[in-house]
Amino acid sequence: MLWIAAQTSDAPALTVSPSARGRICQKLLEMCIGFLRPLVHIPLGSVAVGSSHSSHENENAGMGLGGLASPGPTGREGVVGAAGTVDDILTYIHLATVISASEFKGASLRWWNAAWALARELRLNREVSDQPELEQEEGVVPNTRSTIGEEEKEERRRIWWLLYIVDRHLALCYNRPLALRDIECVDLLQPMDDTRWQNGDFYGSHENSNGQDLADPFHSLNQVPNIYASNPSPPPSISSNPQQANRCAGPTIQVTGPSLFGFFLPLMTILGEIVDLHHARNHPRLGQGFGGSGADWEDQVAEIQSQLDMYERSLSDWEHNRLDTDQEKPRDDAVNMNGQQQAAETLPETTEARLQGNNGDTLTDPAIAPPPAPAADKSSSPLSGDQMQKKIALAYGTHVLHVLHILLSGKWDPISMLDDNDLWISSPGFISATAHAVSAAEAIGNILKYDPDLSFMPYFFGIYLLQGSFLLLLIADKLQGEASQAVVGACETIVRAHEVCVVTLNTEYQRNFRKVMRSALAQVRGRCLPEDMEEQKQRRREVLMLYRWCGDGHGLAL
Repeated sequence: MLWIAAQTSDAPALTVSPSARGRICQKLLEMCIGFLRPLVHIPLGSVAVGSSHSSHENENAGMGLGGLASPGPTGREGVVGAAGTVDDILTYIHLATVISASEFKGASLRWWNAAWALARELRLNREVSDQPELEQEEGVVPNTRSTIGEEEKEERRRIWWLLYIVDRHLALCYNRPLALRDIECVDLLQPMDDTRWQNGDFYGSHENSNGQDLADPFHSLNQVPNIYASNPSPPPSISSNPQQANRCAGPTIQVTGPSLFGFFLPLMTILGEIVDLHHARNHPRLGQGFGGSGADWEDQVAEIQSQLDMYERSLSDWEHNRLDTDQEKPRDDAVNMNGQQQAAETLPETTEARLQGNNGDTLTDPAIAPPPAPAADKSSSPLSGDQMQKKIALAYGTHVLHVLHILLSGKWDPISMLDDNDLWISSPGFISATAHAVSAAEAIGNILKYDPDLSFMPYFFGIYLLQGSFLLLLIADKLQGEASQAVVGACETIVRAHEVCVVTLNTEYQRNFRKVMRSALAQVRGRCLPEDMEEQKQRRREVLMLYRWCGDGHGLAL
């Protein structure tokens, strides 16, 4: 925690000199890794790995496991390969997140891989049964404690689904295959609502006997079907908690709320299928050239397209339902105002006399409040925190949705777009992707309206902003002065968003792409000398060559 806080803290010890922060952060990181002992989860103070006094030396010899199964404090003992704890996974996540935000993005995969592997070993992808004998029958070592509370169960779910999101996200960032499969977590419940999680409402204190949330008017909207027909609901033996009876299990593709798990997790589920399709198409032996044309992938594309359409409908339904809820309160205020006005008109004459002074002027009686002023127009009233959160989630969800359409029907690699060796520009897929690119830029305008510093999800947003911009760069580069005003305006929005991103989370690839897009816009507006055009194009190409999503390209991992 100290190492993470030191990254951005303004404490005097960190700002006394330009090198102070780096020196302190490096020391804290070394201490953190030293205490953690990555991939060798033995408690501090136990026998050192490789020591001749280790009781496990002989049985682990040649396995590279060292003291992995050494006995220790409660919660750290276990079978070989699973002696870590949930806290170890959380530490890996924090380390990987900070490194992902640096210029050494590829190095973060070491920690993410450790987190994914340990999460699988600890079986966070499974529900913890209330009957230990059921786990023992499945070959799972039961937990050392007799029972696991609902809070710990929910924490396990949220960690797994966070790792699931990051896995899909990094697969796009670094052009790598998925590490976690959908089939592994088809029986794992979706995370609970963030408000309940923060309030510690793990047993559904606001629910009726059927497990329905009485405070949630959109309970039916939250009943999201599982995309795997064979697992439509969680296993009945998972828990006796009635709150879980109405919660969906497994990956979903519909919006359930404004939180990261509510609107972004379904998008990552669909992105995982797009990533699988992308790597299947580009397989060196079984890809596009295997067995004929690319028509073999039409069924997969159609299925993913239908899932994107389903997400879009759920996003629209969620938006309209929430807007209806926001309008109920002004109507209630109007009813209350009318009731108070009628009550004032029926006051007895004695009361009216008490309100009149000797000179006939109306006096103010502190015991009787004046009728409230008419409610302000909803469009001019400021948004509440919840309303702003919903607007932001809607804008981000809409933008990422359009980017996924581009990834499905278009190309990922900017150099392949510019070369256009397969004449993709003349295909229907290019027309569809172009429409979504312009729509994605319009969604960015809404994002900047409600989240002007792009601080809602800076660690995730960059790659979707980048992938949604490649197509606009292609159009600006090819058409130059003939580009439409819609495309030029979209490019300007993209540049402005990248400039804001650089301020919020400064990364090299965003700085580079901002320069590339600015150079292309200068040519579109005729601000570049004719003799310099080819040189500018070559410079743009050299920058884009650093980030490849074809062949053995590593995306943003330089």
